[in-house]
Amino acid sequence: MRYYLGVDMGGTKVAAHGIDLEGKPLECDWRVVDALVSEGPRRTVSQMIVALQAVMDAAGIGWDDVAAVGLDTPGPADIDGTLHYSANLHSQPEWQGFGIRAALETAIGDLIGRPMQVTYDNDGNAAAHWEAHLLDPKGEKIVVLLAPGTGIGGGVVVHGDLLRGARGMAAELGHIRIPHNPFLKGMGILQCGCGKLGCAEAYASKAALENNLLPQILRRPEYADHPLQSIPDPAKRAYEVRTLAGNGDSLCRKLFLYQAERLGELGVQVANVLDPSVIVIGGGFIEGTPELTEAVMERIRDSFKREAFAKHGDPALGVEIVTASSGDRAGALGAALSAMKAH
Repeated sequence: MRYYLGVDMGGTKVAAHGIDLEGKPLECDWRVVDALVSEGPRRTVSQMIVALQAVMDAAGIGWDDVAAVGLDTPGPADIDGTLHYSANLHSQPEWQGFGIRAALETAIGDLIGRPMQVTYDNDGNAAAHWEAHLLDPKGEKIVVLLAPGTGIGGGVVVHGDLLRGARGMAAELGHIRIPHNPFLKGMGILQCGCGKLGCAEAYASKAALENNLLPQILRRPEYADHPLQSIPDPAKRAYEVRTLAGNGDSLCRKLFLYQAERLGELGVQVANVLDPSVIVIGGGFIEGTPELTEAVMERIRDSFKREAFAKHGDPALGVEIVTASSGDRAGALGAALSAMKAH
């Protein structure tokens, strides 16, 4: 048995990849299929099998070559992979309390006629695990991932070990509260999707744009003719901010840099608790034009340095802030890495 496979389940897609015994990715690329979450969790588990089979076919391997499988999904979930409320799963009743890890383990066992260990992480932790593996293969550093997307994914890896916590709830970094610095004068403290006020995710995420920032900004008379006004769907409007920012739109660029400053402030809070070696910035936040990504990273670093303790902000000896290198593939690869370490 020479390989470990990983499944990354999102709200719309299921992706599968794998690694060999040395922790190197399969020579083939990942395989992605529709998650079909609206059809219920057991339908999605069957799609996981489809994705796993597709990546094995592409790599020229079979189930006899697979030692274990790792799974990641959006949180929150228990450490054993029992799911709780998740906006990514449309809050459908059949998903709540569903044991996704155990269901996949059973499905694989039924298919191949022997037990197959399946491990579980939330998606932010899995991505952090893989990014830390690339940055620190010897396990000598403390690595933190901040990945703004729909929300803010996150993960902490300490000397090569993923920090899961006692209940699997460690590193919900997007729900750390940050100082309220309004984008426009008079803006109150912003509310997060979790219901609390002041979470970092309420300021620096696609959800923050969709639910908090754009609804207030686009009511202002000075933005009555802004191109975003022509997009009626709030989610699509928020997504378009990145494209317009990359094309030089003044408002959208200011919004991206505003969110970058808030992410730098979150980094300070994380550094105060964990004293990390490296903070990795991932997610859709760094998937714009190269020039926009460079400007965002510079603003994050400047914001962090301005607020951080001197030792954390020191250019030579302080916390290094870098961009993630694996993109969306990090989740499936990190899940596979967890399977390897647990096996």
